[in-house]
Amino acid sequence: MKAISRVFISLTIACALLGVLPVIHSSPAHAAPPPAPIITGWLPYWTTTSSLSSFSANADLFTDISPFWHDTTQGPYPGTVTIINHNIGVSKSSAMSQLRASGKRIVPSITDGTSKGWMASVLANPATRSAHVQQLLDLAISNGYDGIDLDYEKFAFTDGRASWPSTQPNWAAFVTELAARFHERGLVVTAAVPTSAYTVYDFPTLGRVLDGVRVMTYDYSYGAPGPVSPLWWFRSETSKMLTMIPGHKLMMGVPTYGRDWVRRIDGVCPAGANVKSRTWDSKMNPVVLGKPGATAYRDSNADEVRVLYADVFSDGNTQCMVHREAWLSDQTSAVNRVQSALDLGAAGAALWTVGGEEPAQWPRLREIATAYSVRAIDARWRDLGGDWGILGSPTSDAQAGPLPGSIMRTYQRGAIYWSPTTGAQEVYGEILARYRALSPGDLAGIGLPTSGEKNGPLAGSRMNGFQRGGIYWSPTTGAHEVYGAIAGRYASLSATNLAGIGLPTSGEKDGPLPGSRMSTFQRGGIYWSATTGAHDVYGEIYRRYTTLSPANLAGIGLPTTGEQPGPLSGSRMNGFQRGGIYWSATTGAHDVYGAIAGRYMTLSPTNLAGIGLPTSGETNGPLPGSRM
Repeated sequence: MKAISRVFISLTIACALLGVLPVIHSSPAHAAPPPAPIITGWLPYWTTTSSLSSFSANADLFTDISPFWHDTTQGPYPGTVTIINHNIGVSKSSAMSQLRASGKRIVPSITDGTSKGWMASVLANPATRSAHVQQLLDLAISNGYDGIDLDYEKFAFTDGRASWPSTQPNWAAFVTELAARFHERGLVVTAAVPTSAYTVYDFPTLGRVLDGVRVMTYDYSYGAPGPVSPLWWFRSETSKMLTMIPGHKLMMGVPTYGRDWVRRIDGVCPAGANVKSRTWDSKMNPVVLGKPGATAYRDSNADEVRVLYADVFSDGNTQCMVHREAWLSDQTSAVNRVQSALDLGAAGAALWTVGGEEPAQWPRLREIATAYSVRAIDARWRDLGGDWGILGSPTSDAQAGPLPGSIMRTYQRGAIYWSPTTGAQEVYGEILARYRALSPGDLAGIGLPTSGEKNGPLAGSRMNGFQRGGIYWSPTTGAHEVYGAIAGRYASLSATNLAGIGLPTSGEKDGPLPGSRMSTFQRGGIYWSATTGAHDVYGEIYRRYTTLSPANLAGIGLPTTGEQPGPLSGSRMNGFQRGGIYWSATTGAHDVYGAIAGRYMTLSPTNLAGIGLPTSGETNGPLPGSRM
């Protein structure tokens, strides 16, 4: 360790003397780090205006938002479902515009309003299950949503525990099919589920196929007085869920309400007296605490406020005193639960409801959210050796990163980038220099780093993984990015084809034909277009392709396959839009396209063996107007 430290100190001094200390990333030098998005939550249809206002004012803290807008009822025939829309009290288009202005994903919730066992029977039949998947997909697409949040609670609280063994595999098949269909369209699926005891929801499957899981860690006490979401229970459920659901997908439910029960009634109450249990939004806590004669104390174990008070009702003839007990969640309750979820490894918290909270919670949550992202960067830096590690000492405070929602910090020999989905990842050396030099379009194309520097796919190479690609480096090629469909093709190459094409020698650029894109590699290229997809061409076939005249290039088009065995023994070929290029050791590589290619590809095996492989590209034939 001491020897390594001396090397880094020497390198730092040498760099300083040579005037080549690293340049800080192109983000503004003093841009404050944005808070990490650590909150999601629900907007009840009965409080649309106030909930929209609360969300819009604090949207920087949110990953997405779920308006509580849709319900299901049983359809006209067994196995069918009808989707109904709630009256949200305002114009739907106005509400959508306000949500869209936040820049956050809109993932409305849909609840199960069917009768006992109805939804379970829908999911039990593959045909009706698929029909319901299509209903939900149509709902999301027709309304311009970014996904859907499933809130199907009848399995847990109505159907009965005896139904769980048969419902669980059908539910798992349903969410798997739903997620696949939504992901094909770039849409997300989340689910609101009860706590760990409700195994009907097959939590490991949800964690594997869905984009997010919100656990309803509230209503611990419902029928009798007690805490709504005791902190010890909240922490226990978070730990249990983390054994089944990846932390970056897990949001733990935080109540922004309290419950209020009747303990006893003295006297005879007049008609109309409120003698039922009730719910208080947290923003109404001052009303409860201000009740005449109220006594309150904070239960440290539950981390909620217990209030005892009495309501007196009289109509001049009869009078009663209703003794009540309320357990209230306040700003401290909310803050402590969000902090606990993050400390244990979850991605954050889901608020029921947005708009019901004490407003004073938001500045405190914003402090937590900012500290959370900075803490993750500092932890990664310490793991890398701190001041004496590969990155050296910090050269900036945490600041806004190069892409929305990201945070970064620069160091003597590199930088660490963080986002909620990618975590904290270091980038340094020539790979960092290349990443910093990317255009805005290429930066958006490749995304944030998803790994630190590691060995690349070929001997002597190094790379960093990114959200939609990678940057690869070797001493002979330098550092170059590959992303999108081209990166997908490169990553899927066999060991033989990977060795054949080599490492990238350019970033993505315009390809040889209109509408095409390409990246060059040591011994070839990967070409993409919307109609052909991405395909690799390398070696002698690549050399032939890159030397084609403009007319022949237009004639043969873009590649439609990677290199593969050709039609005769010992030959290799690539398919193209209107032909192919064929190679063998004796003939070299030659292109065949158009009508001649069409004829060549229809030859019988006998005729193909008779004519052999091409020995030239298309040229003028022996008579005027002919080609051969």
